[in-house]
Amino acid sequence: MTTIAYRDGVMAGDSRAYSGNRAPIGNKVKVERLRDGTLLGVSSTVPGGAETVRRWWDDRELDLPSSFSLLAAKPNGDVYYASDTPHLSGPLRAPFFAIGSGNELALGAMEMGAAAVEAVRAAAKHDPWTGLPIYAVRHDAAARWRVDR
Repeated sequence: MTTIAYRDGVMAGDSRAYSGNRAPIGNKVKVERLRDGTLLGVSSTVPGGAETVRRWWDDRELDLPSSFSLLAAKPNGDVYYASDTPHLSGPLRAPFFAIGSGNELALGAMEMGAAAVEAVRAAAKHDPWTGLPIYAVRHDAAARWRVDR
């Protein structure tokens, strides 16, 4: 229930948070840059699921939630994907990637030349499960930034 997009070293994600999959309950950050420069984006329909997946990334012994999607982009260009399983697919090669409920909208926008942030913005206009603000991270910058529009 989100949109996370990756292109040209930038990962962007919306921030709409839901109580399970029904009522919006506020906003949360869904993308982050790890110490090694890996960009990690996680979505889950299970409350607290994304946070659990993030902890699992550091400690593969933890149990994963029943429903999640993960997109991880390494600084060297390797991209990995997982959905509802601890088994990562990759390294994947493509000019851009998107996961979540608005992934088709974001992929279409990037096919037409949009950057990751603009792709998530396009998804937020047309996917009811994707909402502003957008947060973004880069491989080469430790700080995350918020896009308000």
